[in-house]
Amino acid sequence: MRNEDAGNGWDVEFCLFGIPVQIKPACWLLLALLGGGLGADSADVFAVLSFIAAGVLCLLAHEFGHALVGRRLYGGYAVIILSGTGGETVSTGSPDSRLQEFLMVLAGPLCTLLPGVLCALVLAGLIGDAQSAFLYFLLEPLPGVALPAEVQAALQPGGVAGALCGFLLPFFRMVACVGMWLCLFNLLPVLPLDGGRLAGALTNKPRAVAALGLVLCVPAAVWSLARGLWCNTLFMGYLAYLNFHAVGRK
Repeated sequence: MRNEDAGNGWDVEFCLFGIPVQIKPACWLLLALLGGGLGADSADVFAVLSFIAAGVLCLLAHEFGHALVGRRLYGGYAVIILSGTGGETVSTGSPDSRLQEFLMVLAGPLCTLLPGVLCALVLAGLIGDAQSAFLYFLLEPLPGVALPAEVQAALQPGGVAGALCGFLLPFFRMVACVGMWLCLFNLLPVLPLDGGRLAGALTNKPRAVAALGLVLCVPAAVWSLARGLWCNTLFMGYLAYLNFHAVGRK
């Protein structure tokens, strides 16, 4: 592990699948801000805490996708760090080909969806119907789309899933939504997001990918600023800054 990666007393540190993990305080703060922690009242505390927990689960799944697939393809020693800029997998190994790099990078967004899939499987066990459980996750967020009658019945207080579902379902929904949006966001062709890295691996033209990322990030930052979305503005501005410098890099 690099010296600058060494943890401090406020870090949460553990090892899973032989890979050291550090969760820095800035990660909890970032997720709390994104989850609406600044404007939350006592009634919103559970929603904010659910968002934080869902965010950590999805970020860990994402980085473990990179780390485990990378270790399988080309070896090396990996460390996962969750910080105020999201997640990062630091590895001593490096891909031998663009195909290996592509597969390692793609594994991250795909694995981001795994916590939501696991939540759907738990719900399937509770209501005894896997198809209905997955329909709930797929259909419930869409306006004007009614859930199947058997799902509605199972989710009622007196239904099969009963009170337990009433407690778990908001968290399950949060995990599924966070995983889906994190996956989609990471697939944008913007450096250093996975979408930008995938585009770079496919085209071998990192400066062109950075130029595209700059074109996408600047309007997004301006749009966020006009609507008072300060976290989005700062994050998209930071990405625009990184892509601007990447465009000028030889």
